[in-house]
Amino acid sequence: MEFVTDPEGFMPYKRDPDTLARMFAIPGTPGLEHRIGGLEKLNNGAAVSSDGMNHQTMCEIRERKVNNIANDLPLLEVNGDPSGDLLVIC
Repeated sequence: MEFVTDPEGFMPYKRDPDTLARMFAIPGTPGLEHRIGGLEKLNNGAAVSSDGMNHQTMCEIRERKVNNIANDLPLLEVNGDPSGDLLVIC
C-alpha cells in the first residue's frame, strides 16, 4: 500500500475511480490529519449523513468495492486430480 505524504490536494474521501479505494495517510502525519468514524459520511465528503439517497449510494459503492476484490485474486489453480468426491479450498 502506498501512503499519501504530500498534503497538497489531499482529499481523504476521494476515491480511485477504478478500485473505489480511498487515499490513506499514516495517522498523525502533519497536514494530513482527518477525522474518521463508524458513522456513514456524505459521499466524497466528511460530514455525517443520514440522507436516504446518500445511504443508497454508499451501499452501492461498498458492493462494488467488494466485487472488485475479484480483480486482485489469482485464477484458481487445481492441484491433483481435477475430479473427485471432496474439494478443499484454501
